[in-house]
Amino acid sequence: MPPVKTLALLMLMVFGSGIEAGPDPIRITVEDGPNPWTSLEPHNNPDFFQFAVVTDRTGGHRPGIFEDGVRKLNLLRPEFVMSVGDLIEGYSEDVHELASEWDEFTGFVDQLKMPFFYVPGNHDISNTVQARVWKERFGRSYYHFVYRNVLFLCLNSEDPPATQLSDEQIEYFRKTLEENPDVRWTLAFLHKPLWTYEGHAGWAKFEALLKGRKHTVFAGHNHDYVKYRRNDSNYIILATTGGGSELRGPVFGEFDHVIWVTMTDEGPVLANLLLEGIWDENIRTEEVAVAMQAVLEGRAVVCEPIRLDSPLLKAAVAKYRLTNDADVPMKVMLRVPSAYGIHSASESVERVVPPNSVEFANLRLEAPSAIPVEEVGAIQGNWTIQYEFEGHKPVEISGFRSCPVDGDYSIPPFIKPPKADGDLSDWGELTLTAHVPSQIDGRASAWTGREDCSFRFAVGADKQNFYVAVRVVDDEAQPDTGQDSRRRESVSLLLDARPDPARSQGHGREPFADYLLVVAPVGSSTGDLPDRDRLPAGVQAACVRTPKGFDCEFAIPAAYLDATQDGPWKALRMNIQVSDVDQDGRTRVWWRPEWGGSTNFEGSGTFRKQ
Repeated sequence: MPPVKTLALLMLMVFGSGIEAGPDPIRITVEDGPNPWTSLEPHNNPDFFQFAVVTDRTGGHRPGIFEDGVRKLNLLRPEFVMSVGDLIEGYSEDVHELASEWDEFTGFVDQLKMPFFYVPGNHDISNTVQARVWKERFGRSYYHFVYRNVLFLCLNSEDPPATQLSDEQIEYFRKTLEENPDVRWTLAFLHKPLWTYEGHAGWAKFEALLKGRKHTVFAGHNHDYVKYRRNDSNYIILATTGGGSELRGPVFGEFDHVIWVTMTDEGPVLANLLLEGIWDENIRTEEVAVAMQAVLEGRAVVCEPIRLDSPLLKAAVAKYRLTNDADVPMKVMLRVPSAYGIHSASESVERVVPPNSVEFANLRLEAPSAIPVEEVGAIQGNWTIQYEFEGHKPVEISGFRSCPVDGDYSIPPFIKPPKADGDLSDWGELTLTAHVPSQIDGRASAWTGREDCSFRFAVGADKQNFYVAVRVVDDEAQPDTGQDSRRRESVSLLLDARPDPARSQGHGREPFADYLLVVAPVGSSTGDLPDRDRLPAGVQAACVRTPKGFDCEFAIPAAYLDATQDGPWKALRMNIQVSDVDQDGRTRVWWRPEWGGSTNFEGSGTFRKQ
């Protein structure tokens, strides 16, 4: 006991200071007029308190889940933890086996930073041997306590096994309730939800004792969550904290959770916290962010362009560079689906790339019937990447990486030139294809295939102009008017007519200087093209909506091409980008990789006059 002087000094500090007991106020300068907060009264009632409830660990327990719950309770820091039973598998009379199971469980709860209150379930007490073991380890199988004027009742629904409330237990709680008439709330915890057992005499007697009291009941056993409303009170059956479950989600009541209870003057406020939603500050570390960013930005799997010397594709090798920027191994599976007459000679290729390293994988491609290079464009390679980061479940990400197929493209002459009006009826077959984009800007997963957005195109020339026709397939038509033309769906033509090597080695840094950029939004024509004042004289373009997408047409003056090449033009480098706007956002698909991007390759998309 401290000396009297010390006690007197403490009393003087508390009662003689003129400061009322209560929450420490927020100290901040309040200015005249508006201030950037809603209130300066913390939600910190000293009569409120928080505790947690865990539920069934066993009955087909899944290793590691309850232990994870213990770790996460230590993050939450409740004042104490309640249980509703089924803590071990039990159902045994082998005392050594039971001792091992209880040693394991107590090892888990010993890691808690706060008290844990035991309540037995049928797996914990299923026979007289288990009842004796419980008594030896924990003493009483039913009991009560009061905390901040709230009465906690811990019942044994296996007294005796199975599914009983003994008369002795009911009498114990009758006296307990009689001795605590003025508590502000009564909370009952038991394993089996006996109110769902029709005609259960023991429960009927116990429940009658609660009549007229403000109370809430918590139970487990069923492994699926249900809230009942009985006697103007809430009766809760919890789901699992590691017990057997199909985990089909909230609608089925199947999930791993703890209940966070805040005790207020109006009663307990319950928050179901799913274990998978409780994380510490290491939910995403720099290591994980770096690794995932490399995958999401497309750096983890890159396919070298396939350059063909022949105008026909008969066989080729898709060469993939696999880059692992993580400090853990990266497992990669590659597969090229059969499409457009091309298939892979091997079903798939798997590699495990060591941490912070690069490896290579090849997939041999075959075309039983030779295919003109114009009809290939790019080959889709599907990949799946798996990581196992410490503290996380295995991560699996899937996507695709295109392999551009490039060759020598010719520009046929036009005898009767087309009009750049968006009507492609004066063109023959559009032989060049982009069924698979070489690159996608935006969310790559938003591109769902050829019907979502793909295009065919053709080129031609006469003495006056170089012509391009593009036909886009688009499954979601968006408004062509009423918004800024730059936000509408469009086709962009990129054209570099400089002499080599500047043309082939161009990186697309300076539009309208290094290369020509003509953007044709759907619904536009020559007179209202974006950046019209920056385009060379004589440039024409139009883009019109069609039942299946949109058609666009371009005419680039030969005079501009001649001037750029310092003489009669003979070749040019070209790329096409289609901007596709769907309900879930905008994606931009490219025929060839963007010239300013990391997968650009020298001389891509070069066309020569015949």
